Amino acid sequence: MTYTSTALPFAVVGDGHLITSGNSRPYPTGAITNVTGLAMIALAKSLPLRALWILPGSDIDQAAHTSTFWENPNPSAWRVFATGTMEAVPSTAAVRQLDNGKRGREVMIYGDVADRWGVEVPVNLPSSFVLVLSMYEQLMGGPAGMSPANTALNLLLAIHGNCDRAAWIKPLSRETFDQVPFPPQRAPAHANPYPIDGKYVHVYDKRSAYMASAMGKMGQGDPVRYADLHYDPSECAQAIKAEIPGLWCISARPSKDMPIGNMPSPFNVHEDLPDHEWYWTPQVKLAGETLGYSIDVHDAWIWPKHHTTLLMWVQRLWQARQAAHSPLVEQMIKSSFTQALGVMARIPGPKETIQHYHRPDWAGMLTAQNYLRQVKLIQKLEEKQPCYLAVATDSIALISDDSDPLTAFGTDWMGKDGAIGQYRVVASYDGERAQALISAARDGRKAAMLYKMMEEWDEEDGEDL
Repeated sequence: MTYTSTALPFAVVGDGHLITSGNSRPYPTGAITNVTGLAMIALAKSLPLRALWILPGSDIDQAAHTSTFWENPNPSAWRVFATGTMEAVPSTAAVRQLDNGKRGREVMIYGDVADRWGVEVPVNLPSSFVLVLSMYEQLMGGPAGMSPANTALNLLLAIHGNCDRAAWIKPLSRETFDQVPFPPQRAPAHANPYPIDGKYVHVYDKRSAYMASAMGKMGQGDPVRYADLHYDPSECAQAIKAEIPGLWCISARPSKDMPIGNMPSPFNVHEDLPDHEWYWTPQVKLAGETLGYSIDVHDAWIWPKHHTTLLMWVQRLWQARQAAHSPLVEQMIKSSFTQALGVMARIPGPKETIQHYHRPDWAGMLTAQNYLRQVKLIQKLEEKQPCYLAVATDSIALISDDSDPLTAFGTDWMGKDGAIGQYRVVASYDGERAQALISAARDGRKAAMLYKMMEEWDEEDGEDL
């Protein structure tokens, strides 16, 4: 998909300058006091614009960090829809000038790119900022939307929306949201309470873990209830083995022959086994097939129709990241994907229009699939030598007496350089720090606490985990 823009250009605005990719002109400093004042600049016939990005650190940027900047001073003349993150001051607005009640052209106003788009743009470099934004839109296949998530989800719609795959992204019905007990979205993370002794702790990061896990099966449309499918236990087992998208109400108990040892728990809570609790297919498969728990299925919602719905989307986003050649652009693309997953996981309100991207089932399946892959890797490594200390969303921490993280466990499992979902070394700890991590795990500290310890040490050392 090649992006050839026929739309109006955008501009970066601030400190008296209005800069597009091929034009620069001044405007009176101090003349802009609110978002409609900015829209007036974009609506000027001399240089019509579709969007304005506020230059970080500029005079307008300072004004835009107040809520009054985003308020509509004249509702009879303007329509302003402003939005931000959580309860913060708005950072984006869609603005229309009204003419006798008729809707005019819409102008997008973008503020606080660090908060909303996840990038720290060097201040007072408008021409560089223009290049970053131009490259981002080019690689994302279209103009920026209301948010990074909206931009990425527009790409998903463009890939599937106008072809025979349109049914793949058919929205869930209101009845599904009312009936299906979607569990809270949370990624399992566990620490080994019985770790081995060792001189070193090596930490490995799975690059773009969720992108890699999004390539699996995702449900189409609404699910069907287990009872309505007339499944018997063997058919349930087959559906789980085949990783058919589904949400299962299960109880689990250890079996006498289960080879779990000190493996991570397949469940969200390490100490408690589920009793009539809901889990996505990959975690149920992990518990029963990989770790040997006895699983009883009490109820389920299953998507008999399913496809690799997100495959082309994540491949396109990954290719865009690889082609960015700019840390800022790559971070904007990464933020677009991660924020899109957050939107997918959200349950729409009772009066909210359900969109193609309201898919907590997709978010739940790929989160569970990612954890399945993490634990299966740990199992593979544990078969050679005990090493597991902790596992999180996209990271594993392993214990070894080898000081070299590349030779400690071999590199055959780390993947090819530049491949999506590859593992890479991000940190190694020895001496007191390694022993502190091992002792903390033995004291019952959670994985989150262990990773927090690592982050604090890396901040002291001026590094990023």
